[in-house]
Amino acid sequence: NNRSKHLIYPRFTLRKLNYIHWNPVKDGIVLKPEDYLYSSARNYTSFENCLLDVECIDYGIDIGFLMM
Repeated sequence: NNRSKHLIYPRFTLRKLNYIHWNPVKDGIVLKPEDYLYSSARNYTSFENCLLDVECIDYGIDIGFLMM
C-alpha cells in the first residue's frame, strides 16, 4: 500500500484539519482548539507537553499539490 505517496490538495487537507481541530470548540468543551488536550492543534500552535506525536504539515503553499 503506497498511500503515503498520494498527492493531496493543501487547501482541502487544511480545511479538514481545521474541521477536526474546531470540533471540541463547537461542542463547548474548550475555548480554543489548542486547549483540547488530545488534539494535534496543540502541535500546530507550538504548545509544549503535547500528548500526541504528530508530523505537522507545512501549508506554505495555497494551490497545487504537495507530495506526501
